[in-house]
Amino acid sequence: MSKEKPMRKLTIAFLFPLMFFAFALSSLSAQAEKSDLVKPEKSLDLDTPVDCGECHKRIYEEWVGTMHAHSTPAKNPMVKAYYDFLLKENYDTSKCDKCHVPFRALYPEEKDKNAKLFMDGVSCLFCHSVHGKNSGDNQGIDYYKLDFFKPITGPTKTDKSAHDSKFLGLYKHVDICSGCHQSGEAEYYAEGKSKSLCQQCHMPSMRKVKSAKNGPVREKVYQHLFEGGHSPILLSMAAIIEGKAQKKDGKTILHLKLENLSLHRIPIGFPLRAIYVKVTALDENDNPIWSNYKEHPKNEDPKSYFALSYPEEEAVYVHFVKNIKPIKDTRLEAASIKKLSYDVSSDKIAAFQVKLFYRLLPESVQKKLNMDEAVAQETLMSEETITID
Repeated sequence: MSKEKPMRKLTIAFLFPLMFFAFALSSLSAQAEKSDLVKPEKSLDLDTPVDCGECHKRIYEEWVGTMHAHSTPAKNPMVKAYYDFLLKENYDTSKCDKCHVPFRALYPEEKDKNAKLFMDGVSCLFCHSVHGKNSGDNQGIDYYKLDFFKPITGPTKTDKSAHDSKFLGLYKHVDICSGCHQSGEAEYYAEGKSKSLCQQCHMPSMRKVKSAKNGPVREKVYQHLFEGGHSPILLSMAAIIEGKAQKKDGKTILHLKLENLSLHRIPIGFPLRAIYVKVTALDENDNPIWSNYKEHPKNEDPKSYFALSYPEEEAVYVHFVKNIKPIKDTRLEAASIKKLSYDVSSDKIAAFQVKLFYRLLPESVQKKLNMDEAVAQETLMSEETITID
């Protein structure tokens, strides 16, 4: 009996540290599982798009010319103009970094030590290190569960890979985009007005190709072009305008039909974008004799102008800087048709030239940002010449 007590004390004394260690280890493990962000200590330990491009050459070459690759102020003059303006106004641009410069947002203490990574914008590693999403209205890096130590995620199941990889269903949903594109198609999808995914148009797939040079041929691989409002080709496919014109009682009457061919509202995304119709009446010698506006379609012919409208003095602050609500919404709903009519007091019109334009920013905002007009000039979406019946 006398020998059992010390033995029990020794056993308890020996087991207690092990139990404590096991508890601590399980606690740390649980915390790691619950963590929304697991990253290397230094950003220099992360792979760059160039590293990824060594195997994924075609995808890298698609990505490198996109707005995702040029989302930073270092590469995008429009983004730079906004950053410069907000810094001058004493606003904290770190909130902008969460979408535009995600790795700088992940490593704010490094500032510009890793300049190359901080210039790359929304890159391969950022998107393919997503392992889930957080709840609530978080944006950018705070919207996603990020882990840079777990296997690379993607939309395809594969057993053969040069690196560890994992299928994630989130890539087949708008939620993979909506962390940053919350005012885009993701919002429209969330409202139940569309069952189409962003990827269908903005990441069209290729069949029977490789995603990596030494990888297997896959049934489907998504392109990484991310074309949108900056793409003249995609804009030309977004809407169509047609019409009829006739002369009556000394007047020339024009009826137009503008149809949204996209799967969401247009314009969409950045809230200051606009679409508008320019109508010019031509005589028999193709000389212009009338137009629906001379300088500002929004003011001179508001029915031809489709956009979100904000108070003029506040418009420059609407993009997540201040919580400013639009005072009017005249955007075109998905698959909708807008009819416009013009009665021109002239019987000398031989034809109408009709142009549909798109602008990324109003001229007034460009001036406040001290931005070169060429950075966000109007883009021609479509053009029609309508003769008189």
